[in-house]
Amino acid sequence: LKAARMPQYSHLHVLPSKTLDLSSSLGARPAAMRRSSSLPGLSPAEKKARLHEGSRIRVVVRKRPLSAREREYNLSDIVDLHQLEAPCLTVNERKLKVDMTAYTEQHHFRFDALFDEFSSNASVYEESAAPLIARLFNGQSSTCFAYGATGAGKTHTMMGNESEPGLYILAARSIFIQLSNPKNAGLQLRVSCYEIYGGKGFDLL
Repeated sequence: LKAARMPQYSHLHVLPSKTLDLSSSLGARPAAMRRSSSLPGLSPAEKKARLHEGSRIRVVVRKRPLSAREREYNLSDIVDLHQLEAPCLTVNERKLKVDMTAYTEQHHFRFDALFDEFSSNASVYEESAAPLIARLFNGQSSTCFAYGATGAGKTHTMMGNESEPGLYILAARSIFIQLSNPKNAGLQLRVSCYEIYGGKGFDLL
């Protein structure tokens, strides 16, 4: 699953003094519960739009491809993604009974959005972080962070590379585009970057 070496997140704030604050840090855990998708009388598209608009917390998952080492050891892909009424992820855990009979136990999880191993950083950004930029310029605070085990692909998603920018770069581009709008001429951009590691805070700038 793709959720970078340390958990990362970005804070975006419009301050009362009309100063735009963009800061990022490492080292936090999400504590989120998904909203119910039960909205009777609405089409699936309308339900998705309503949930996206009204939810204060959204959880999305990105599946990473098998690594070179995993392919070298002929390991199998045990994660399936399903896009039915709601995005659903299935983990197929291989187990052994007491009599050594092999069987597969399935674990099902529902999220707000799922991205397969062929998805791009741009597609992940459009579905997850891009809507937060509009909220930011409407005077609301926005937070986007990635969480996952070492090697899950968080750094690739958040930082990216020269050929495929990550969410940080894509969000910064969107912010500067918004700042170029004459109606936002009174806003100022303020950036801070810090890391929380081992119970200590480090100013990276």
